[in-house]
Amino acid sequence: QATVQDFGLMLAGHRRARELPQYGYRGASAVTASAVVVIVVAAVLSACCRSLVWTSSTGSTNSSLHWRLCRHDGCFGRRRDSSLLLRRSTPQKTGESSALVLRHGEAVELPQPERSVELGEGHPTVSLRRLTADGELEAYLVENIFSPEELETLVKCGDARGGFQPSPQQDYSTGEVLHDGRRTSSSCPLIWPLLYEGFEERLRGPEAPPGAAEEFDAVSAALDRCARVLEVEPAQIEPLQLVRYEPGQFYRPHLDTHEEPARISSYSGEQRARTMLVFVTDIPAEDGGGYLHFPHLGLRILPRAGSAVVWSNLMSGPSGSVPNPDSLHEGEAPRSSQKIVMNVWVADRPFTLQGIRDWKQRAQAEQAMPQERREQQPSQASTGWVD
Repeated sequence: QATVQDFGLMLAGHRRARELPQYGYRGASAVTASAVVVIVVAAVLSACCRSLVWTSSTGSTNSSLHWRLCRHDGCFGRRRDSSLLLRRSTPQKTGESSALVLRHGEAVELPQPERSVELGEGHPTVSLRRLTADGELEAYLVENIFSPEELETLVKCGDARGGFQPSPQQDYSTGEVLHDGRRTSSSCPLIWPLLYEGFEERLRGPEAPPGAAEEFDAVSAALDRCARVLEVEPAQIEPLQLVRYEPGQFYRPHLDTHEEPARISSYSGEQRARTMLVFVTDIPAEDGGGYLHFPHLGLRILPRAGSAVVWSNLMSGPSGSVPNPDSLHEGEAPRSSQKIVMNVWVADRPFTLQGIRDWKQRAQAEQAMPQERREQQPSQASTGWVD
């Protein structure tokens, strides 16, 4: 019970969702057809002007302009109906490429799938296509892993409890949460089912936060799907994390791995062996931004809803696996579109509640250690950061 309170509720961040004001309008029978035409034309011109003003400022983040445009649309602090956005982001037909892939600025033809996964129940075949050459970082395009409806449910769960907050980073050496401008998106960690083992019935009881049971079920299904496609145990996957990028928002180049050997930013001393980034929304090619970018590989992938990219974060070293510098990646800023993705981090070992407790107790003991003793410990100073 203590573990659930300390970890689960903190991660889930449930609180009673704010109700949206109900807006409506009354039709005026006295309005003539010509007046309706004038109103429509004015609305179209207004939308075009806003689009042109934003486009003219791309290339650098204009926070004041961003605020003026988004305040009216409810992008900051207001609950939104994400279903409208996701319904515009429908996947392509089976057999078609689900994402635009660039190598060194040139579009590449995608190879045949190396592996396919049949999910049954009318779900299209999930296919994995290699994006890199032999000897390079292993990276695959994963097509048709989620449907728009499944992704819509996850985003709605996060929005319903106001779960999206400014995206944090953790300093490698201290585990301290930072907000230093290298990551300007907003993030929403979803329920981690592992932390509710034995307490699932409480999520369905009268004292449970609104929407908790729906989120638990949706996340459990998503974890099982990811584990099946990646051929790992669900217990190896960290809490799923939704990330929302408004136009102009970004995440600068970074590694997903925890710094060796301390792994201070980990949950229980594990290492992130692989990352799968699920694309929740489409970014049209006309946007000109929003790519997942691997700078060392000259590789860019344009998000296509329902698809994902999975890559290995580790490579062989003299004494075991070590972080692979070629896994450096960034979330490029969309210029005029909203981008939502979901982080799926796969650990090199299964998580256990006992392991998380032990790691937390160890960290607390080290924090309580006298300063002079801590200074005698090997230095882990670093300028790196991790999600």
